[in-house]
Amino acid sequence: MREPDGLAMSSRNAYLSPEERKRALAISRGLGAAQTLYRSGTAQASALIEVVRRELRAADLREDYVELVDAERLKPLSAVQPGQPARLLVAAFCGATRLIDNQPIGG
Repeated sequence: MREPDGLAMSSRNAYLSPEERKRALAISRGLGAAQTLYRSGTAQASALIEVVRRELRAADLREDYVELVDAERLKPLSAVQPGQPARLLVAAFCGATRLIDNQPIGG
């Protein structure tokens, strides 16, 4: 579930200052950009992950991890195969607050 501004719902959001909350939206922007990239034909994990990382860096968020995984086994993938359900997983620090989010890809 998401807040109206797109941030994943979490009790941790209460720890964010108004400025940090704006920066934290980079996580959902990155996931959305990866989804758009996938829909345009890019299935390589490295490209999908990099588009998320680019958004995190632009917002000065500190990455904990960004990973493309098989949606059922949660094992890392090098690419999404046709019809394969996958998820992009993200954890990043905005200030002292660690935020997590994920997005389905493929399937």
